[in-house]
Amino acid sequence: MRFRAVERNLDAIGPVADALRATLKDVLDEEGVACVELALVEALTNSIHFGPDPSAGPILVFLDVTDTEVAVEIDDGAPPVPGLFDGAGAEKLDFDPADRQNIPENGRGLSLIVLSMDEVGFRAAGDRSRLRMVRRR
Repeated sequence: MRFRAVERNLDAIGPVADALRATLKDVLDEEGVACVELALVEALTNSIHFGPDPSAGPILVFLDVTDTEVAVEIDDGAPPVPGLFDGAGAEKLDFDPADRQNIPENGRGLSLIVLSMDEVGFRAAGDRSRLRMVRRR
């Protein structure tokens, strides 16, 4: 089911995250809702920063809730990037927070998505592709 169309503007992410949280508050526990919200925010941020030209139109967010899972799909009109999630995981988040000079400024979003969700992948949707993120209930 289509959940929201999101303009390619960072200010548009907050209202979508709020709507997702409200929708899932009785579906998942607090940790589950926070994880899905984090994955959505990271995915939308990446789509806005690295996705197609703004003339491609809004980013589409789809939400599917079943008895066993919550699936969020992001369609920003970009083709899948093979190997995009290769190397994403806990090791990307391993840094010394006391060493302020060497704290990475970016590059952790994909790892946060992978660690927050149970499944992450791309799937074809006609001539477009969708990032699919699943959290089991």
